[in-house]
Amino acid sequence: MTVSAAKPDSGGSYDFDVAVIGGGPGGYVAAIRAAQLGAKTALIEKESLGGTCLNVGCIPTKAVISSVALFRNMQNASAFGLSADNLAFDMAGISGGARKVVKQLVGGVGVLLKKNGIAHIRGLGSFVTANSIRVQGEAEQTITAKNVIIATGSVPSRPPIEGLDAFREVWTSDNAVFADRVPGKLLVVGAGAIGLEFAYIFNALGSSVTVVEMMPQILPAADSEATAELGKSLRKQGITIKTGTTLKKALVSGKQRRALISSGDGEETIDADVILLAAGRKPSTEGLDLDAIGVKMNRAAIAVDANYRTSVPGVYAIGDCIGEPLLAHAASAEGEAAAETIMGHPRTVNYHAMPAAVYTHPELASVGDTEAQAREKHADVVVGKFAFAINGRALGGRETEGFVKLVVSEKHGEILGAHIVGPHASDLLAECATAIASEITVDELIHSVHAHPTLSEVVMEAAHDARGRCIHKV
Repeated sequence: MTVSAAKPDSGGSYDFDVAVIGGGPGGYVAAIRAAQLGAKTALIEKESLGGTCLNVGCIPTKAVISSVALFRNMQNASAFGLSADNLAFDMAGISGGARKVVKQLVGGVGVLLKKNGIAHIRGLGSFVTANSIRVQGEAEQTITAKNVIIATGSVPSRPPIEGLDAFREVWTSDNAVFADRVPGKLLVVGAGAIGLEFAYIFNALGSSVTVVEMMPQILPAADSEATAELGKSLRKQGITIKTGTTLKKALVSGKQRRALISSGDGEETIDADVILLAAGRKPSTEGLDLDAIGVKMNRAAIAVDANYRTSVPGVYAIGDCIGEPLLAHAASAEGEAAAETIMGHPRTVNYHAMPAAVYTHPELASVGDTEAQAREKHADVVVGKFAFAINGRALGGRETEGFVKLVVSEKHGEILGAHIVGPHASDLLAECATAIASEITVDELIHSVHAHPTLSEVVMEAAHDARGRCIHKV
């Protein structure tokens, strides 16, 4: 749409009460919440609504993972008393299904904006002044807003590795999610959530996958016992994982493509048809002209206070562009908090209760402190743990890998952290995140009756174990 420009550099009227730059899970949620609270709101987005998460990230990868998980289960049909012959997969069909899901949800975001009376302005937004935004789209225009929320997200990092440009077959998560083929040999650089999920996908579809991670463990920020369990499972599936290892150089000789990797044991060369860079993402702030209005930065990220105010009055920032945690649901929570602050209802986000999940099979999900972090802060830490292998529902579903681990303050029963490796871990974690956010004690969790037979009983059993009174643990 086109909006007539106003020029209220100080005082006067504005085109909008709130303008949001970026239509990802942080931006569109912020815009909707501001509109719900009575603000005349605009959303500026240069590409498709939904941002990275909806278009090339969280949503399509989970759609692809669902296809892959079903394919793996069909290969194991005999365990369920079934038979499935001549199994095959179609990459075009897998990608097409994911695109269909994306299209439906992108359309849904558009409907939500319209329902809430939000002006959707298509184009690239940049600052002229703190209250004036130039939008370069089909036709250049300038809009004004009393308050602006920056929600421009992040982009994949490309480390300066020798030979990458000549290697040609270098992917990031943005193009790997809709890949039209399965590489024979895939080298994944980075064992964070993105790297492990794509390693799982392509290994299940037949790639020979090697993952290199420069830190001593996969998922470096996660609980070490949980990551060890997940790593054991992924290796069992056939994925080669090399921690404490870096990619030094990409090598091309005729049709042969190889990679030189380095670890404490020395250097080695491995074959690699494709290199997938999954070693992190960086805030996307280029083109905003933040210097023009004096926004302070925290290295590459936009610096904000607890209510997401930048150094410039009336300008806020949320989501990946302000740095860790780079999570879609964190951006959404920050977007709501920023909108509420603007509209006179200041609110902060509880990052201690911020869940995180990795959607491999088994899944890994966590919230709160790791065991090591908890022991650094508290002298009375106890751990409750229960395995899925003892749970009736897990046995019935033939998904018995992993456990629930609760990190607890023995004196007060406070749940300091929860770490789950196993089936539907990302869903089961919600109970733990709610418990931490609401300060529900492990004793109250014990006394909350869980339906039988369900996977959620494993959470209850881990709570029992933290108090040394587990019924079903041998």
